[in-house]
Amino acid sequence: MNTSPTPPQRPVEKVALLLELMCDPTTAWTTEEVWCRIESWVEDRIVPVLLTHLQSDDPSFVRLVLNVFEVEAEIKGEQTLTEHIDTFLTMLQHEDLLVRQAAVDLFGVLSVADGKVISELRQIISTDDPYLATQAAVTILKLKHDEADRLLPFLIVMLHQDKPMIKLVVLDCVDSLGKRAEKLLPHIFTQLEKGFVDSDAALAILKITGDDAHAWRVVGKWRQEEEEDEPKIIQQAADELEEEIKRIMSNRSHSLGIGPPIFPRTNHNSSNSP
Repeated sequence: MNTSPTPPQRPVEKVALLLELMCDPTTAWTTEEVWCRIESWVEDRIVPVLLTHLQSDDPSFVRLVLNVFEVEAEIKGEQTLTEHIDTFLTMLQHEDLLVRQAAVDLFGVLSVADGKVISELRQIISTDDPYLATQAAVTILKLKHDEADRLLPFLIVMLHQDKPMIKLVVLDCVDSLGKRAEKLLPHIFTQLEKGFVDSDAALAILKITGDDAHAWRVVGKWRQEEEEDEPKIIQQAADELEEEIKRIMSNRSHSLGIGPPIFPRTNHNSSNSP
């Protein structure tokens, strides 16, 4: 029997194994954990090392790689990624929907308003899944604010879709619309009575107008509700909504020169799906 010790793995081999083990299923913190480990192993070689894994036959594997690139851009800057735009563009045409979604998310943080990027995102709006098409429209808004007038009619149609997840994408983009978000207001008000998105509609109204009454009304409604099985869950949601209201109001005050801003706690949830 061979009792010799297993030779230590090279960093590149460890990266491949880690991606394979962590790509499915993922949790809310998978992407950050994977990025931290890979960065500690290969340091400034993280981009070329990860690029070698984009051609995997496993969509879950590719999706995680794109998610890690997104973290890399947010933490260390996009400068080491922008030269690989053409490679990332091919991911927008991937046969797997969730890979295309991860590529759209990546372009949302790369801030590259390249004509080819905008063209590919427009193609997704025209031909792809409605949820992903809505995400692509919001990404274009992040990259080119002057596209707001062109995209606003599409966003209004999407806001009135039956699927709550599509509504949420639209309601979350009002910051990117700037003053043009006011044109969405009549349509946002119709969402206040839609149970799943009422809080997001109220927050969107707050961001656009500074009126927090609708958001506090949702908080009050939630605090009066009870969950038989998990009584603390809805109260925790009310606490989180209250914190978000205060953050938005603080940041609005800061924009007017009154007091410091409050920044939100964020995480990268790579398990989101349409």
